[in-house]
Amino acid sequence: MTDKGVTIIGKKRINSDYPFKMVKEYNKRIYLISTSGKIAIYDPKNGNIKFQELPCPVTAIYSISSISPSNDKIGLGTDNGFITYDTEKKKFQHFNIQTATQPSNEAHFFYQDKTGEVWIFANTSGVIKLNLKTGDKQHFTAPIQNLIQYERDNRYMI
Repeated sequence: MTDKGVTIIGKKRINSDYPFKMVKEYNKRIYLISTSGKIAIYDPKNGNIKFQELPCPVTAIYSISSISPSNDKIGLGTDNGFITYDTEKKKFQHFNIQTATQPSNEAHFFYQDKTGEVWIFANTSGVIKLNLKTGDKQHFTAPIQNLIQYERDNRYMI
């Protein structure tokens, strides 16, 4: 991948010079993330890409990962919340991650634990726990007295 688009070396080809910044493959489907917050699916049979319509306005996709053991659901961390995509039903679901103690809706990174809860890291302190079935979310931060101080007495380090 370059800032000029995707280059495929070998027998496959892609009929696009659209700039992409990430690529992931799940269940033999290749997902391309653009530099402008769009997601496309690559068809290796004809080399075409098909852009998918997201359920809300998005200008940046920060992360993409599978959120199911069978890889039939993927998650997107975006500048407008967390989005799931069911690859079988071809349906998106949008989750606003703002809470009373966490005003940002930017989902930079996420992790799904073994119970199915998604832990989302925004551009603010703390972490948001999201239940995908109910949409319930909680914001966790460390108490101020427990925060590690990274200050140093001088600029010299060993």
